[in-house]
Order: sequence, then C-alpha cells, then structure tokens
Amino acid sequence: MFTKTCTACWCSYRDVKLVPDSSSFPISFLVIERRLIGSSAEPFIDIRSRIRGLSEYNSNMHKPKSRETEETTQDQDEVTPQRKTEARRKATAMANKKQAVGRKKRTKNSGGSQMLPVTQDEDLETTLVTNETEDEEVPLEELLKRELAMGAPVKKVVFTFEYENGQYTGIKLNEKMMVVDVDQRPNVSPFWDQLKLGDVVVQINTFPVTTVDEFNQFLQKLPSPMTLHVNRMVTSKNVSKNRQKRLRIDKRTGDRYFTAYIRSINSSRMGITVKSHNGMVAVLRVEDWSPGYGCLEIGDLILDVDGIPVNNVDQTKKLLSTALTTKSFVSCVCCRPMTAKTLVTIKDILGPNAVAPEDPEMKIDAALIGRMEAMRIRARKAKAQRKKGVYRRNPNNNKNEHAVFDPVRNRMVEIWSDVENFSDLQKVPPDHLLTGTERMKRKFKLLFTHFTNK
Repeated sequence: MFTKTCTACWCSYRDVKLVPDSSSFPISFLVIERRLIGSSAEPFIDIRSRIRGLSEYNSNMHKPKSRETEETTQDQDEVTPQRKTEARRKATAMANKKQAVGRKKRTKNSGGSQMLPVTQDEDLETTLVTNETEDEEVPLEELLKRELAMGAPVKKVVFTFEYENGQYTGIKLNEKMMVVDVDQRPNVSPFWDQLKLGDVVVQINTFPVTTVDEFNQFLQKLPSPMTLHVNRMVTSKNVSKNRQKRLRIDKRTGDRYFTAYIRSINSSRMGITVKSHNGMVAVLRVEDWSPGYGCLEIGDLILDVDGIPVNNVDQTKKLLSTALTTKSFVSCVCCRPMTAKTLVTIKDILGPNAVAPEDPEMKIDAALIGRMEAMRIRARKAKAQRKKGVYRRNPNNNKNEHAVFDPVRNRMVEIWSDVENFSDLQKVPPDHLLTGTERMKRKFKLLFTHFTNK
C-alpha cells in the first residue's frame, strides 16, 4: 500500500492491491481499492472493480476521475439502497425544474397526447406512468367513424398565371368555390391546363377567397402575374391502420392495397361496372373520363366502401351511389392484383369478359408484365388534360366516330381510326365510291399509318 499524486487533477490517492491465492482464484483477477486523500472533511471514496489481466490494470491505474464525480459520489461502504433511491429522487427533481412546465403524456389505447402539469417534487416514475385506468379502449367502429368524418385528403397546389382585365376565365365555380367546369381548349383561358374538376380555390396571392364575387374582384384589381392557391383531392393513398384491422389485410402477399377516393361533380353516371363471385367484387369496366377514371383499373378488387365491407354487386352499387349523391365523393379500399395467384383469381371472377377474343393466350408472368405497362400508360393518360379541340359524339365499340375539328372551322367527317390525334389523318373518299378491296386497304392504312393533314 502506497500513496501517489495524480498529475492530471493533482489529487492524492492510495492504491491497495489484493492478490488472491493462485490455488483458489485465477491470478489474472485483481481487486483494486482506490481512496482519495484530500484536505476536505468529505469521507473517502471507494471505487472497486474487477480488471482482467495485469496489462489492463497498468493502463487504467493512472486514469484521473473528474472532480465533479468525486465530489458527488459517496463512500461505497456507507451507500445503502435507500440512500441510492433518495439520491436518484433528488437528481430527478432537479432535472424536472429545468424542463418545461408541460409535458406530453401518451395513453396506451388512443395513441394521443395531452399536456399535464409537472410539479417540482414530482417523481420521474410518476410522470411516466400511462393513463391506462382512466382511458377506456375505443371500439374499432368508432375509430372508423372518426376517420371517415375527416373527409377526403387534399393537397395544396400553387401556380402562377397571367390575366388581363376582361379576359375569358373559362372556369365555373359553385358556392363552395369548387371548380365544376373548365374550358380545356388550348390557350383559350389562363386556367385551361392548370385547374382540374374538383379543385377548391382558397387564395389569390395573399388574399383568402370565400365567394365567387371576391374571386372576380381580385382578378380585376390585382396586377398580373398572380398566384392561385387551390386544394386538390388526392385520388389514392395507403390504407389506414383502422381499415387494415377491419379487413385483416396482409401486405406481405405482394399485391397492392390502396384507398381510392372517387369524386363525382357534374356526371350523374358512375361509369364503373363491377362483378362479384364467391364473395369478391371486381371491377369489370371503367369508362373514360368517368369519376373512377385514372383511379380504378379493370381487375381491381373492391374490399370496402366507406369502411363497410362488400361482397356482392347490389351492395356495392347501393353504397357507391348513396355516397356520391349525399357527399359527392366516396372512399374504397381496393386490392390491385400484382401476383400470379391473384391474377388467376381475377380471371376466374371476370370470366370470358376478362380477355378479348382476339387476344392471344400468354403465361401469367408475361401477363403481369403487360399489366404493369398498361397501368403506367393509363396513369400517364389520366394525368393529361382532356383537350376540347375535338368533340366526339356517340362513340361505339367498332371505332366508328364523328369528330368536329375546331377552332379553324367546323368540319364534319366520318372516320374509322385508332389514332388519338385526328389531325394526323388525311381525307379519304366515301365508302360507296370504293370497292371491297379498296375499303380493306383504306381501313388497314388508317389504323396503322399516320398521315399529315394537307
């Protein structure tokens, strides 16, 4: 036993090395007792530890301890469990004094948070106790009602536009500042490629807008360019946890589960055809530019409508029409088949209508790749604005359509074509002036070849 002086903190300490007998204990275990020697009346501080190996002992023997730790630590022989608990309580009380007056306290069932006052003498264990006894478990039905009461999700869209005094706006707003009609002819109005049906106008520049008169007044008074803020409904998002529990959805299957939000504004028809089989409801057809266009796909499984599980066609149609009539939008949890097993199930549900007679049979993996590519093309088409330069009247399944070319002058022509842009087609003579062979050549030529309109 000897006394040394630490060069780091200039404190005196005494090391007592107790080496046990090698016959009963391994020689590599050493018990070190370090005592501080100072001028203060504080009791000695004992730090006992077991160190494996002589090299570790030699390297750690001269490590200095901070003065703050040495002043607040008590003698190991004199510290009892009761004193440790009291010291911990005092340290907690000092820490609580430095914290804010309010502290969030989460409940176990509801997952919410509420502000609770914290006193100076409050114990840490008391502040962390959950409010399990006071809060009752909320039923799943009530949670679904609260979720549906929040309405459809929206995102904020901001864009800048040029407007001259007295210019044609090309939009129609209702009393709720919702866009119910948009003139989408190119460059006819400043909003032809910016606003969509269902958008809600909330602000122009920094001025809130609540009525149509205010909207028109701001257009006349504010200088151009102006910034328009609108709320746009989200067409789809991930399924909430409450609906996942209700429907017992397992996302590990590989299929895509999502919540589709369908809004009907001016259309009285839904434009969606469904079919049921063995308690499953599948989408059979979606009409272009219908309320569900761009959101639902052929083969999607409808699992519930506004939180109510569905298993037949009549129930699904009734819930969809009731929701669209009362609140102009409806939410559906859908499953989009993305695996071979689900594609086979969908094919059995849809039956012969799932595949056209001229479509060749292919393996499931190839059909899945083609389905993903078709979904990508349709999604891009749905995002594009519907141009009104060409009006279609009474289209039927054999591609025989009447089109009116505008705005140069109105010209009525009868065409047979799969070409999307009618201006790429050239004029052809009427059918009664052609022979059967010429008709076949002309039909083949129009379906697969693009021409420049001379």
